[in-house]
Amino acid sequence: MTTYEKDLLLQTTRGILQDKDFRLYDFDFNEVAKVLRVYIDKESGVTISDCQKISSALSQELDKLDLIKFKYILEVSSPGINRLLKRPEHFRWALGKQVEIDLADMKVRGFLRDVDDNGILVALPTGEKTIPFPAITRAKVLEEINYDKRR
Repeated sequence: MTTYEKDLLLQTTRGILQDKDFRLYDFDFNEVAKVLRVYIDKESGVTISDCQKISSALSQELDKLDLIKFKYILEVSSPGINRLLKRPEHFRWALGKQVEIDLADMKVRGFLRDVDDNGILVALPTGEKTIPFPAITRAKVLEEINYDKRR
């Protein structure tokens, strides 16, 4: 698949999601395994029904475009509770949430307070810490336990 075809695939996916009030959280196309993984998100959370609805709409549109010239598996899911934070927009979407940040020499846990083009600001028990994006080796949202939601 050419870069142009991959870009068109990504653009098509984003368009379908925006039309249905979802956002594209992450996207992975593994040509060796022949799997297209699309991670979707929305403010109120993603249900299995949402994944089925998006999978159906996306599958129909991709079949029309005929961008993928071989049989493949389409997987649509949410990024999960402990979602990885890879891009600046992921951090922006996680503002106010508890995060775990792996740095080269340490791991920090705190609340994500701010995000700008250069990095993030995390509130730790010892104070606030500014972390530039290049220093982050891995980051994820930590599950927020709210027992009222899980009855």
